[in-house]
Amino acid sequence: MVLALLALLVTSSLLASGDTCGAAPFSVAVVGSGVGGAFSATLVRQHFNASALIDVYEGLAVGGRTQSIEVSGETVELGASIFCELNYYLRDWAESLQLGRVPAGLNTTDAPFAIFDGSSFVFQQSTWSAVSLCRLVWRYGLSYFRFRAAPTAIVQKYLRFYTLQREGFSADTPEQLLQEVGLFDLTQKTFKDAIEAIIGSGSAAARFLDELLSGINRVNYNQAALNAFAGMVSMFPFVDDRLYHVRGGNVRLSKALLTHAAARVHHPAAIQAIQRQPDGRWRLTLTSDTAATRQEDMIYDAVMVATPLEQANIQFEGFDPPPLPPRKYQRTVTTLVSGRLQPTYFGVAALPPGESIMVTAAAKTPFSSIAPVIVFPNGTITYKIFSAEPLATTLLNEI
Repeated sequence: MVLALLALLVTSSLLASGDTCGAAPFSVAVVGSGVGGAFSATLVRQHFNASALIDVYEGLAVGGRTQSIEVSGETVELGASIFCELNYYLRDWAESLQLGRVPAGLNTTDAPFAIFDGSSFVFQQSTWSAVSLCRLVWRYGLSYFRFRAAPTAIVQKYLRFYTLQREGFSADTPEQLLQEVGLFDLTQKTFKDAIEAIIGSGSAAARFLDELLSGINRVNYNQAALNAFAGMVSMFPFVDDRLYHVRGGNVRLSKALLTHAAARVHHPAAIQAIQRQPDGRWRLTLTSDTAATRQEDMIYDAVMVATPLEQANIQFEGFDPPPLPPRKYQRTVTTLVSGRLQPTYFGVAALPPGESIMVTAAAKTPFSSIAPVIVFPNGTITYKIFSAEPLATTLLNEI
């Protein structure tokens, strides 16, 4: 639900004035065409109206991590799959651009989930909410009730982002913005420490953290060891469980935003270097692959980088970019398989209803989640499997 994008503004005058006074159009380059880059281009267009020239450069796939595929006439998300009602920008722009929002879930109904610890199923959700609640209390004691107020408090602070931006507030650093809304401290502690401070560290609380909460984070992030801010954002559906995707694929939102911004999209085009010029403008050195691969330089009044710098391999010259703490990116492999899960692989005679499987923090499984995405009339199911590494065909046959 959450997109890990870095938006680095390498100019101090981008939004200073929209008046070109008859001069050449103010030119802006946006590096990255995912949701972050597409929104950057749109906001620049809103500020400058028709007086700006906006170029967007993408080295891989337009839309970034919001990619999808058609399976038997159904759209299946491969990357960033859902967004929450609380993400006002995504919600409002999807409506404004008339893209259509579809409630997240199966093509028939939401599937109840089960939690697998590598050897057995430790929790099974029921289609009856009262039964599920009883199972939660039986397995996790009062941990759920102690925990449920925490995401609500975080959401109230998170929503202040929108208030501040409506009021015209700007921050020089992400730290400053997070401090302004009271969320910076969460970035300085682990999710585990934050949860234990709320629900304690007894045996029932430990199971609640390691099984249910970490299982959710492994679905969303393919990892359980997170800082508290990222982990809490993953818990927002506890507050508002209205989850959606864009009709026809979330990638349509990025593409529609770029069209709305009247941006010129250059793809594939990899940025090699960004250089500060003596006159304050910016030189981009890029490798494009149009008719033939070639290297060229372009000059802009401003540049916005909306892609992870750790993976972009961009050289910065003539200025010092803000220091970044070391960050290790987690690769997630999405595999689609049609068939039926094998109960014997999970050590049971029959699988839990729904066949939607999360795994615990400590589970030594080759996958982090399995979810049915299409159920066919003949009983065949197409599953979406998240994993850290590609799954061999022999293993898939076993599963």
